[in-house]
Amino acid sequence: MAQTKPHAIVIPYPYQGHVTPMISLSIRLASRGFTITFVQTEFIHHFMSKAQNLPAANFDLFAEARKSGLDIRYTTFSDGLPLEFDRHLNFEEYWETMFRDFPDLLDEIVVRTMKADEGMRPFLLVADTISSWPATIAKKHNMVNVSLWTEPAIVFSLNYHLGFSSEMAMSPIMDLKRRMPKLCFSSNKPQAEVTTIVEVRLIEVEDMAEDTGEVDNQAIETTFK
Repeated sequence: MAQTKPHAIVIPYPYQGHVTPMISLSIRLASRGFTITFVQTEFIHHFMSKAQNLPAANFDLFAEARKSGLDIRYTTFSDGLPLEFDRHLNFEEYWETMFRDFPDLLDEIVVRTMKADEGMRPFLLVADTISSWPATIAKKHNMVNVSLWTEPAIVFSLNYHLGFSSEMAMSPIMDLKRRMPKLCFSSNKPQAEVTTIVEVRLIEVEDMAEDTGEVDNQAIETTFK
């Protein structure tokens, strides 16, 4: 019976807002009989340990959960950058590193986790929908691929309907947004008709979000293509 117990390898996107939903899902799955291996970057691990005023070496997200009998393992890995590297200030460089290096790094972790596990049992790969690599790795290792959207539903809807290709209907709006400093506004603020989002018609151009950047756009395009 122990050999058929499913094992979920959970790999959250390395941002706090994405990690918390994955923690909740891991505990719920473990409470229903799953073995969980939760994989975290060393940078996020150190960040969270500081928030708890604990040394990184003594910090374990699931220590209390294991005391209650849940089978949750916790492991960390290097994202390839020094801990002191400012990932927020160097946002574009950090994301480029993720696109380039994360698939191979995480493939190694998946292989190591599966080899270390005893017996034949079903394996699941649980990852954030915004990640571009899970489907390829899951197919390679004959795993069930589970995609979890960790942001609000409205963000999913906006990303899904907007897209970021050069031919999308919102491109003229973004172009107008960039040219706003050159425009002379009166009490009649410029508006643009949005046809790609249900129930959204007229929106003031100055209220449109800035272009999210090439790397961010790449992540969204990969997710929703």
